[in-house]
Amino acid sequence: MHERNRILLPQVFALLLFGCMSSQAANASADAAPVSAGAQLPDVILISLDTTRADHLSLYGYPLPTSPNLARFADRAVVFQKARTVVPLTGPSHASLFTSLYPHQHGLFRNGIPIREDIPTLAGMLAQQGYDTAAFVSGWTLKRKICGLDSGFRVYDEGFTQRYKFLNQERPAEEVTRAVADFLASGSYRRPLFLFIHYFDPHAPYRRHSVQWEELFDAAARIGWDIDKEVLAYDNEVAYMDHHLGSLLEILGSQGLMSNAIVWILGDHGESLGEHDYWGHGRRVYEQTLHVPMVLYAPGKMPDHAEIGELASTLDVLPTTLGLLGISPPPGHPLEGRDQSGYLASGKPLPAGRQYFETFKGTWRKFTRIIAPEVPDEPSLLGYYEGHIKYILESDSNHIEIYDISVDNSETENLASPMGSDFSDAELLSWFQKGRSLESVTVDLSTEDVNQLKSLGYIN
Repeated sequence: MHERNRILLPQVFALLLFGCMSSQAANASADAAPVSAGAQLPDVILISLDTTRADHLSLYGYPLPTSPNLARFADRAVVFQKARTVVPLTGPSHASLFTSLYPHQHGLFRNGIPIREDIPTLAGMLAQQGYDTAAFVSGWTLKRKICGLDSGFRVYDEGFTQRYKFLNQERPAEEVTRAVADFLASGSYRRPLFLFIHYFDPHAPYRRHSVQWEELFDAAARIGWDIDKEVLAYDNEVAYMDHHLGSLLEILGSQGLMSNAIVWILGDHGESLGEHDYWGHGRRVYEQTLHVPMVLYAPGKMPDHAEIGELASTLDVLPTTLGLLGISPPPGHPLEGRDQSGYLASGKPLPAGRQYFETFKGTWRKFTRIIAPEVPDEPSLLGYYEGHIKYILESDSNHIEIYDISVDNSETENLASPMGSDFSDAELLSWFQKGRSLESVTVDLSTEDVNQLKSLGYIN
């Protein structure tokens, strides 16, 4: 984590209580795009860009060339202009991506908490359909023992090669791409293949890459922008990641994995770069940390290119993927996200609906073998989008913020009035309580894992 206003936050955990799920999930497969009988199931490729905020990508209008390769790829894909994550932390956001559940439902609501073993994940669902499954992760918060998201993967490659803040581990984009290339070249997999690839580079501390740094610095000078050096450092990490993403896409194409494929490229959460006097992610729920890139490539199933202006969520990835494949989710596993496949294939607008988000506070004080009875009664921050209006509740103080993000994307004018509004904090907290996991879990952490969590302020 990279924060200048450091506040220690929670690390207790618990797990899933199925029930009281969003009504948005009711039509999860009703409008699925059909798959012809006997057709070869497409490969599924999911590429996660850690700590990548949408508005710092040239694909989304940023004035510096931070993402030329992603932009070229997006020219033949569906681009979601208003995609949001549900929690601004790596472990919880990926657990939500793989389960289509909110953190307070699946239990992995802070980094360092493993997801419950019996919760169905996208990898497990696809493995049951005959997919081979392989993951390549590049940040320590996605280590199998830390998060438990290796479930369903035959290969879970976590070959970290660098350290930061002395104890924490990562793998740069160049080496992630090389590891995937070696795996594909070995031929040690079968089709159809589910391939998950995670790039960690934009996460702090930001490393300097001379080629990308100089290119972006010169581009800023040409437009007369005296760019903050810390912002430039973040941008140069994004551009470095994009460079190796471009190499990855070429490799996937050369291996024949793009002709019959479903490819997602998306951010897990963003990064605040001084806005609202805050650097980092995890402790705030403003647009800088929730608005993420999301691109879907599915030749023959989706338009060659489309831009989606309605709100979308990372929770939609799992049900939409299943919809494109013609696969039903496991019985008893309601999904919070929406299957968008039918709408995207037909060109119909996505239906409106609430999209929630949350983050938590607090720390662990006992380690090694940890038992947490349940998810906390309340998150530190909780809210939702409804149309272009965004509601934020700080549960401790009952402080309310309301923004019209269609005209105030920087969230500078709080529309909440002392006279009140239509917003009901009781209704929002009731939604949270109805889905909150109450089951106990136990996890063993190594000394190294504990020290990593301590070094980032997750425990003390």
